[in-house]
Amino acid sequence: MKPDFRTFPTGRRLLVAGIAAAAVAAGTAGTALAAGHGDDDRPAKAPAVTADQAMGAALKAVPGTVGEADLDDGAWEIDVLTGGGAWHEVTIDASSARVTADRTGRGSDAAEAQGLKNTKVTAQQAAATALKAASGAVTSVELEHEGAQPAWEVEIAGKDGVQHELLVDGTGGTVTKNKAEHDDHGKKEDDGKHEDGKHDDGKHGDQDHDDD
Repeated sequence: MKPDFRTFPTGRRLLVAGIAAAAVAAGTAGTALAAGHGDDDRPAKAPAVTADQAMGAALKAVPGTVGEADLDDGAWEIDVLTGGGAWHEVTIDASSARVTADRTGRGSDAAEAQGLKNTKVTAQQAAATALKAASGAVTSVELEHEGAQPAWEVEIAGKDGVQHELLVDGTGGTVTKNKAEHDDHGKKEDDGKHEDGKHDDGKHGDQDHDDD
């Protein structure tokens, strides 16, 4: 019996089949890539240990004044200036509030130390004030000592996907800036920024948002 060559795939059929297989593979890879990046832009989950609790734990281990608190990779990095003028970087576990490291001698920053002495508002008070203007979880508190007066820069990750960056006056303890970014898979809105550092109605927080 002679073979029926009509049933054999020709070069054209092989080419079409190859293209189809490549398209399926590319589609599968694209789906996997999209799934892998789907949550990358969303705010990190709020830590079990708040910024206030982490700063309290750091001050218990090293008495002094907090100059900076930053949440990084599951741990709080707290910079503490002691009464003797020494800087300590205390690491606090963000899930248990346990002190995991205490490093000294990170560098003598006289300007930052002086700014910290000049401010009448502590880092803890600045974080509490910022949370009244923007609800969420504080992820960073840092003293901005450059300029005429010191101020605290506080970053808050909102539960609704809004990232807030606030400035709290280091003397009066009032919010002078509330910049919000809506993180919605590439879409960004800047609806809380006031170039003059003032709010039109004297209020802060959610009322500044212009929801779509």
